[in-house]
Amino acid sequence: MTRPAVVGSAIAHLRTPVYRNAYALMLSNLLASGLGLVYWTIAARSYPDAVMGASSAAISMLLFLSGAAQLNLRPALLRMLPEAGAGAPRLVARAYLVAGGASLLVGLVVFGGGAIMGSPWETLPELATLPGVLLLAVGTAAWSLSNLQDGALAGLRRTLWVPAENALYAIAKIVALLLLVAALPTLGIVVTWIVPSVAVVVLITILLATRWLPAHVRASGDRTADLAGRRALTFVAADSVGALFLLGSTTLLPVLVVGVAGPTMGAYFAIAWTILTALALLSQNMAASLTVETIHSRDALGPQLRRVIANVYRLLVPLVVAVVVLAEWGLGVFGAAYAESATAALRIGAVGLLPAAAVTLSVAVARIHARPRSVLATQAAVSLSTLGGALVLIGPMGITGVALAWTVAQTLVCLVVVPRELLPALRADA
Repeated sequence: MTRPAVVGSAIAHLRTPVYRNAYALMLSNLLASGLGLVYWTIAARSYPDAVMGASSAAISMLLFLSGAAQLNLRPALLRMLPEAGAGAPRLVARAYLVAGGASLLVGLVVFGGGAIMGSPWETLPELATLPGVLLLAVGTAAWSLSNLQDGALAGLRRTLWVPAENALYAIAKIVALLLLVAALPTLGIVVTWIVPSVAVVVLITILLATRWLPAHVRASGDRTADLAGRRALTFVAADSVGALFLLGSTTLLPVLVVGVAGPTMGAYFAIAWTILTALALLSQNMAASLTVETIHSRDALGPQLRRVIANVYRLLVPLVVAVVVLAEWGLGVFGAAYAESATAALRIGAVGLLPAAAVTLSVAVARIHARPRSVLATQAAVSLSTLGGALVLIGPMGITGVALAWTVAQTLVCLVVVPRELLPALRADA
């Protein structure tokens, strides 16, 4: 193929909505992950390992509570906004009210209880005070609204704004950390994680209310939703419970490591886990774009799904190979102790990204077909097997056992859901 033909093919590829929107989300995650690694590198070299581990545990608990309290409304917005028509502003407003209010309340209760009863981040005594609890509760609510905004932007086909939003937050977080290292010798990581997110949430909310939602109503106000009324509530309820299980296999793992193995090992695991979860977003973003574009365009799922699967593994396989080969060197950037303690965990977890991608796409197919029970069952199976395996293996194998538990869980679930969800969808409309 000649160079002009290659360029033309690439341009046509990028103009395809399902790819363009997915790449916008990937760019967002790439920027956030790359800048996030810069942030954590600065943090790891500026704070003691114990402070680093305790801060990562507090942030992981914040992320878990946010994911639980937002009731998985982000994928619900992805699924429902494209067909909401004139009801889009009301749908977003209700999601804000429910997720923001629930997150604030849950944050106050859990972090307040942790301050009274003790917690894995008790090496940061400032978080056990009233201002510390309020900071964590507000951070929980802000993170929930930030996630909802990403879902709303994708559902409104404003996906190109997501990288700008997340890059702004990531840069603000780094700048704040550099400025506050000396002033906040123990709380700098937590404060600089939370405060910039509040500012970005306010900015994007204003743009949604004044520009993007009104434009969506003008363009598609006559559309009617397939998911409405009791059927929509059933879908959201089952999807929300499934999300709780999913969070258990992601954001709770660093908390488990700190609680069982201590904050220092928690710091080592946190870096490896940050890399793995960043790479897992590749398949999650493609699944999100597949969902939005299938609902928007009302095209047949089979052909779209075949293209998406090929694209996911074409991108993911080289990345997994690179992580396996370069894991020790990459972790060495954070310090020799990180490379020594977390290399095996990172390599094993990287292999697990391959079956995890198939599981993620299977969940997307179930969402498109409005099969919430399948979504719930898949996410529950991954979570329970991951956490159960991690509790068994962390004793004899340390954080390597935690990564192995996650990889085995994804592989076993993949063997079940691919024949049930992906293969029938691939054969349809062949």
